Amino acid sequence: METDAQAGEFNAGCIREKLRQIIQPGQSDQTSGFDLRLRAGVLHIGEQPFSLNAFRRWQIKRWAECRRPALTYAAKSEDNVSAMAAVRHAFSSLEADQWIKAGELKVILDVFCGQLEGLDAHEICKHGWVSGCLARRTRQNEAWYRWAPAEKQPSTLDDDVKWMMPDSAGGIGINLISDSILPRP
Repeated sequence: METDAQAGEFNAGCIREKLRQIIQPGQSDQTSGFDLRLRAGVLHIGEQPFSLNAFRRWQIKRWAECRRPALTYAAKSEDNVSAMAAVRHAFSSLEADQWIKAGELKVILDVFCGQLEGLDAHEICKHGWVSGCLARRTRQNEAWYRWAPAEKQPSTLDDDVKWMMPDSAGGIGINLISDSILPRP
């Protein structure tokens, strides 16, 4: 574990990929119950109106389903928890400026999940980043992870995310087609 207030790298592309379902409804990410649709002018995620909490639930589900069996599957022993529960607990235990290497997460998985087959801490962390749940930074060719800060989810992103622009009314302008820079309000 390492302490560093550095922001790290956030995968904002996962947000754009999900939002493309609005203009390409047949495109699904295989997380049932979380398709984006416009209904009577209101954006829905699954059966409920879109909210950042619902979006976060989709991200967690997408991360958990990155492998088979899913990370929500627990070994048969009563003493073990699911890999997703262990991973979420590990990351939620970190302070806001703390980072963990995937190798350190492996110890946690071994202790809490027993010998659940095929658990690769590096792959789990990578998929957590791909799903937008984790921030990542690289130091000396080694990846470190922590929860993606809530302020990056998705209303206020770095200036390098040029396809999404918050407006002065609290809304968000999104260019789903190209990487063109959206004009600032």
